Amino acid sequence: MADWLADEVRSRSLASWMLVGHSMGGKIATIVAARARDGERGLSGLAGIVLVTASPPAPEPMEESRLAPCA
Repeated sequence: MADWLADEVRSRSLASWMLVGHSMGGKIATIVAARARDGERGLSGLAGIVLVTASPPAPEPMEESRLAPCA
Protein backbone atom coordinates (compact mmCIF):
# COMPACT_ATOMS: atom_id res chain seq x y z
CA MET A 1 0.00 0.00 0.00
CA ALA A 2 2.90 2.35 0.74
CA ASP A 3 4.35 1.61 -2.71
CA TRP A 4 0.98 2.43 -4.30
CA LEU A 5 0.73 5.74 -2.40
CA ALA A 6 4.30 6.73 -3.28
CA ASP A 7 3.58 5.93 -6.94
CA GLU A 8 0.43 8.09 -6.82
CA VAL A 9 2.40 11.03 -5.43
CA ARG A 10 5.10 10.58 -8.08
CA SER A 11 2.55 10.36 -10.90
CA ARG A 12 1.17 13.79 -9.99
CA SER A 13 4.56 15.62 -9.99
CA LEU A 14 3.45 17.72 -7.00
CA ALA A 15 5.58 20.67 -5.87
CA SER A 16 4.08 20.55 -2.37
CA TRP A 17 1.90 17.90 -0.74
CA MET A 18 0.69 16.66 2.66
CA LEU A 19 -0.18 13.27 4.09
CA VAL A 20 -3.04 12.51 6.46
CA GLY A 21 -3.57 9.06 7.91
CA HIS A 22 -5.75 7.34 10.49
CA SER A 23 -5.00 3.93 12.00
CA MET A 24 -3.54 1.70 9.25
CA GLY A 25 -3.54 4.74 6.96
CA GLY A 26 -1.30 6.43 9.52
CA LYS A 27 1.14 3.55 9.29
CA ILE A 28 1.21 3.90 5.50
CA ALA A 29 1.60 7.69 5.73
CA THR A 30 4.49 7.26 8.19
CA ILE A 31 6.30 4.89 5.83
CA VAL A 32 5.86 7.19 2.82
CA ALA A 33 6.91 10.25 4.87
CA ALA A 34 10.08 8.43 5.94
CA ARG A 35 10.83 7.65 2.29
CA ALA A 36 10.35 11.34 1.42
CA ARG A 37 12.60 12.35 4.32
CA ASP A 38 15.25 9.93 3.09
CA GLY A 39 15.19 11.53 -0.37
CA GLU A 40 13.39 8.86 -2.38
CA ARG A 41 13.00 9.92 -6.01
CA GLY A 42 9.75 11.77 -6.76
CA LEU A 43 8.73 12.31 -3.13
CA SER A 44 10.23 15.74 -2.53
CA GLY A 45 7.89 18.53 -1.48
CA LEU A 46 6.27 16.84 1.52
CA ALA A 47 5.03 19.84 3.51
CA GLY A 48 3.53 18.01 6.49
CA ILE A 49 1.93 14.93 7.92
CA VAL A 50 -1.10 14.50 10.20
CA LEU A 51 -1.46 11.20 12.04
CA VAL A 52 -4.63 10.34 13.96
CA THR A 53 -4.30 7.28 16.20
CA ALA A 54 -1.80 5.84 13.75
CA SER A 55 -0.62 2.25 14.00
CA PRO A 56 3.15 2.04 14.56
CA PRO A 57 5.23 1.42 11.41
CA ALA A 58 6.58 -1.87 12.80
CA PRO A 59 4.41 -4.90 13.64
CA GLU A 60 2.80 -4.57 17.03
CA PRO A 61 3.71 -7.21 19.60
CA MET A 62 0.63 -9.22 20.47
CA GLU A 63 -0.13 -12.32 22.49
CA GLU A 64 -0.75 -15.43 20.39
CA SER A 65 -4.26 -15.76 21.85
CA ARG A 66 -5.22 -12.34 20.46
CA LEU A 67 -4.07 -13.31 16.96
CA ALA A 68 -6.48 -16.25 16.77
CA PRO A 69 -9.67 -15.65 14.72
CA CYS A 70 -12.80 -14.86 16.70
CA ALA A 71 -15.27 -17.70 17.09
